[in-house]
This record gives sequence, structure tokens and C-alpha cells, in this order.
Amino acid sequence: MSRPTMQKLEQRLSGLRDDPNTPEALVLEEKCRYWLSQETNQDKRGTKASAIQQAYDACVGFSQAQRARNHRDSTIRRLAKKTVKGISHQEFSEICDRLKKLKGPISKAGKRIADRKRQDAERTIELGDGFELQELRSMASLQKVGRALRNCTAKKGYAQQYLKDVRDGDAEMWTLLVQQRPVFLLKVDPSTRKVTELEGQESASPKLKRALAFKILNALDISGDDQEAFVEIGAFQSFRRSRPAVEPIEIEGCRYWIWVLYDGAEIVVATKNQTDTAKCWSRFSRDDWEDWSRSRRSRHRRRRWTFDSDFELTAGPWNHLSEGSLLGLVLNHPPLAERLCLRTE
Repeated sequence: MSRPTMQKLEQRLSGLRDDPNTPEALVLEEKCRYWLSQETNQDKRGTKASAIQQAYDACVGFSQAQRARNHRDSTIRRLAKKTVKGISHQEFSEICDRLKKLKGPISKAGKRIADRKRQDAERTIELGDGFELQELRSMASLQKVGRALRNCTAKKGYAQQYLKDVRDGDAEMWTLLVQQRPVFLLKVDPSTRKVTELEGQESASPKLKRALAFKILNALDISGDDQEAFVEIGAFQSFRRSRPAVEPIEIEGCRYWIWVLYDGAEIVVATKNQTDTAKCWSRFSRDDWEDWSRSRRSRHRRRRWTFDSDFELTAGPWNHLSEGSLLGLVLNHPPLAERLCLRTE
């Protein structure tokens, strides 16, 4: 930013005379002009650039102090009135120091007020049974949740970075509350509606019940397919509206429930053996499925898909089964391949 010129300073000084209700303005102009007359260059040609800058800043600071006398914060009003009143009794250098010191409290008060407005605008979604989702758009709310969960958002620097993403439209921040107590912190990408971060106590992955998980996904219209808490209970985007009933296949004492979804673009597998207390979930997908299936349909009236090099399934994060594990099951157990609509020969 370029330094102010003498012409711009003169405009500021002349403007001080336009407020007859503030006698201190005329006193400031008089003291400023006298001080400037002493701050000339060594060759006596004009006023020092640093002096012009200081005088200009004093004029700006005085205007700010005048407005702050009507500030909504009583502490700022008191400081502003004291600063303006003291101009009649202080040297110009002291006036500059007082006006400069006033900027900090005004700035902090402005940030507090803005943060309070953002806090008032936060949405709340009731989920029933004492659970609710609360949006986090303010420093106060985010740090409060951070302290309750003992995670990084309790620290100012981290909270500021998250809120910058929120203000820039790159993120939504939510917390799940049970009887007003935070359970976890959730970050959503607004463009994809995917959960990008999910942290419970001390940044651990929270434990969810399926019914509650789907309430959260539906309330926010989001996908948690990349998060451990949703994957481990099979709360996938594909099952948000309903989960088709399928009969399990038993292989070597382990039962497999298989869903082939979106014409084969996605496969979900639930497994449960005799020692498991709950089903273990896996999800596989093909990002290039549309192009691949179109070319296959042009050559085959019956769509029978091979588990070969051109059929590469990608395992979702936190899967119970890897791509290799699924391939091994398919190769060794034809009934499973049939259920998956795959042929291995």
C-alpha cells in the first residue's frame, strides 16, 4: 500500500473543521500542523514522508475514536471518550500513541460482535431422542466444542483455519449434541456433500448406532462412505433411503450378504462369522463404470462381468475385505461369483 501524499493529508486535516460539535478536532488540526512544520527534511525541502504518514494515521485514528464514542461495547465507549477528551491536554506525539492504542480494543470488540452474529445465525436440527445437530460458524462455538471433545479446535489457530474454510464456502462444520453435550465434530465438503472429517473424544472415531447414523446422513444430505464411524456399521450412501433384503451365502462357516447396486457400479458386502457380534462391512466401486458397461453392453446382450484386468474394483476406506480378499473368495467359491454377477472363466 502506497504512503499518503501531502495532498491527501491536507484533505484529512481540512475535514477536521467540518465537525463543529467536536472541538477536539480543531485542537488536533492545530497541533498536527504545528508538529508538521517541525518535521521537515534536512535540506528544508518539504515535510518528511514518515511525518506525513504519522499525521495521516492520527487523522484516521481520530475519526475512528469519534465513531467509537457510540460503540455498543461500554468499555470501548469509555476508552474512546477518554482518548478524544485527552487531545486538548496532550502533545501531538502522545495523541498519536493514544489513538494507536485504541485501535486494538476496537478491533477485538468488532471481532467479538461479528462472531456473536455468526453464532446467532447457527442452525440447529432436531433428530429426536435428545439428539440434535448444531452448526458451528463462530469461534466461540467451535472452541467450546473443541474443549468439550479435547481436540485441536480448542486452540485458536486451528479454530480460525476451520472457520476460514466455512467463510470461504469450502466447508460446513457441525457437532452432534446429546442433551446439549457434544458427541463429535463433523466437517462437510459443500460441493460434494461428503464428510471429510469426523472426530469424537480426543480425535478418536466415534461409535454410532445405525438408526442415528442414517438420521444424520439424511438430515444433512451427506455421504459418510469415507469415514470409519459410518463404514463399520454399514451406513452407506446407497442405503440411505432403503436397504434391499438379500439372503446370505454361507462359506466355510461365514455368512456373506451381498448387494450389487447401480447396475454393478457398486458392491456392498457384509460378513459375519460365529465369533462376530455384528456384521463387518465392505464397499467396492468402479469410478469408470459408465464407460466400461456401455462398451460391454454393445458386445453382450446378457451382461456377464468378468473379474479380470479390465474389471478393477476399488475397495472403500475402512473396508473389512480388501480387493484381494474378495478376488480370492470369487475364484474359490462360484456361488459367490454368481451372486456378484461375475464369471471367472
